[in-house]
Amino acid sequence: MDLYDTANINSLAAGGTMLVRRMDELIGHSKLLKPLRSKGVPLDKVANCLIAQRIDEPKSVLGCVRAMAHSAAPEEFGLDVPSERNFYRALETLGVNAESLYANIADSAAGAVDLDLGEVYADWSSIVSYGDKRKLAKHGYSRDHRPDLTQLKFGVCIAGKLPFHYSLDDGNAPDVKQFAKDLDSVEKRLPKNAMLIYDKGGDSAAMRAEIRRRGFDYLTVLKEVPNTEKVVNSAVELKLVREYKTGEKVCGAMVKRGDEYCYVFRDERRAKQSLIARRKRAARELQERRELERKALKRGSLKKRKVVKRALGDTIIVTETVIQQRLARKSDAEMEEEVMGDPSLDGFFVLVSSRKMGLKRALSRYRRRDDVEKLIDALKNVHDIKPMRAWKDESLAGVIFVCMLAALFTAVAQLLMNTKKRAKSVLEELRNLTLLVKVGENGRILSKRLAGLSDIVRDFLTSPG
Repeated sequence: MDLYDTANINSLAAGGTMLVRRMDELIGHSKLLKPLRSKGVPLDKVANCLIAQRIDEPKSVLGCVRAMAHSAAPEEFGLDVPSERNFYRALETLGVNAESLYANIADSAAGAVDLDLGEVYADWSSIVSYGDKRKLAKHGYSRDHRPDLTQLKFGVCIAGKLPFHYSLDDGNAPDVKQFAKDLDSVEKRLPKNAMLIYDKGGDSAAMRAEIRRRGFDYLTVLKEVPNTEKVVNSAVELKLVREYKTGEKVCGAMVKRGDEYCYVFRDERRAKQSLIARRKRAARELQERRELERKALKRGSLKKRKVVKRALGDTIIVTETVIQQRLARKSDAEMEEEVMGDPSLDGFFVLVSSRKMGLKRALSRYRRRDDVEKLIDALKNVHDIKPMRAWKDESLAGVIFVCMLAALFTAVAQLLMNTKKRAKSVLEELRNLTLLVKVGENGRILSKRLAGLSDIVRDFLTSPG
């Protein structure tokens, strides 16, 4: 297929293509993909084209394949675009080998940016899935607020904003179970005494003990409410840790508990937000209770049914007796006190770690977990990893593999550009990059030139590597 056989095509998306080519120069991922083939189609070329297209304009697999007619990727990577069916077959092959391939590519990327794996941040989320033929697709707690649909779980581990590991699991798998599998996968890639920082969803006493047994440290939020209350009450004096520009303070204290260190914090901003949220919940519940009480009192009763069954020959006679009991009305103050609950722990949270450190250090380390949450948000809303529409587990794994490589390459670009811009902003600059092709009357290419090249992207693409 001659990509330039139509005079209409004079502007081609080139940002994704340039990024993938630059990553190949730095990481050499094509060498890792090249040995794999699917029905004679070279997987390195297929993968490069799909990654470039996902960076330029995230779409479904079918949408990406059809959009390649307007991309510089096929010519750049020497791919005579095969049929759509061959792309799906290629994705299946990539999916079967995705775990080992991604680990090797991510390790190469870590070497290219001199990544420190001393602090690792882990988090888990879910992706809505359509269809019911995949083993991984199951109903579970939906972060996308679609409990009616099946989903699959995925986890991500990052260091220095670089996603060096990801995992897939059943849609109903609890975070702590998936974390155990992630730990098995990354154990040999981490240095001794690396610190694992994760949310309370992946925590348990057994998990913390297992992390220590393998020679690592941990930092997480204590999720057991009785234990949290006990630790908070044992903190004698809270010292100022930081102060927001708005004046709210964060105070804390360290409490030794067995062989663990608990860092107790009270965040005044968080306390105010909790109180506002508590009042909103209380207002909704009060309204519901008042409506229920109004209906009950209007009717004069709530109904209790007593069922009596008697046999009469071959017939069962069922008699229902309705017993009525009038409600005792509570005052608004009594109802509000009941639904508001105990606000005494509002603003308090307890970090627990196997390592002793300063209060500021513990707080800043845990708050950097925001980086992995931003990555998951970017996967869903920038790289469009959801919803999943691949019909086989292998194809699904292949699609996620391509999405994760797009996220990995973007993260490497962010680090090498030495910019504080988020992934979305970096991608917007890359997506402005186009290849202008001047075609003669006979279809011969007369000239090519890049347009929309910003200074930061130019420096990154042309810097020695």
